[in-house]
Amino acid sequence: ANMRPHLIQFNRCGNVLLDGFKIRESPFWMIHLYHSENCIVRNLDTYARGHNNDGVDVDMTKNVLIENCRATANSDGFRVSLRRSDDWPIGNITVRGCTFEKSRGSGLLLEHKPAGTVALSFSDCTLLDNGLEDRGAADIFIGHIGNYKMPTDGIKFDNVSIRQTAPREWISGREFDRFPREITGIV
Repeated sequence: ANMRPHLIQFNRCGNVLLDGFKIRESPFWMIHLYHSENCIVRNLDTYARGHNNDGVDVDMTKNVLIENCRATANSDGFRVSLRRSDDWPIGNITVRGCTFEKSRGSGLLLEHKPAGTVALSFSDCTLLDNGLEDRGAADIFIGHIGNYKMPTDGIKFDNVSIRQTAPREWISGREFDRFPREITGIV
């Protein structure tokens, strides 16, 4: 089978800077940071309406800053998958001043398979649902990989705005029952 390529992928890289450009109609995930560290993604405008066109995917990566970006995707706007190996600590991811728009999937998809707590913060962000293809996915989905449970105490929200075209759950997932009921920072 032929695989659609990521448009931009950094695999086992350090000191990555992506700043100030546009991406249009990627064949698959637009930006994929994999097993990398010390990454800055800022001032980007990404747009794609194909199948499974995530905006920004952070996968097994540590020390990441994503700021002042707009990701319009047919799938997840921002996805962080924090699978862990024993020799590669992960986390310390900050997302601020961003807008994630999606037509299916989740605005933020957080899935996890590590031990311990992860520092993951979202501030001054907007999640938009354009209503073009609502499949009932929550705006924020928190999950886990395999039998590992995602520790939710390291996830922080501050001034995160959710705008929906139809009422539904704004947060769900396999870990929803463990997520604190009193979530602050969501407006």
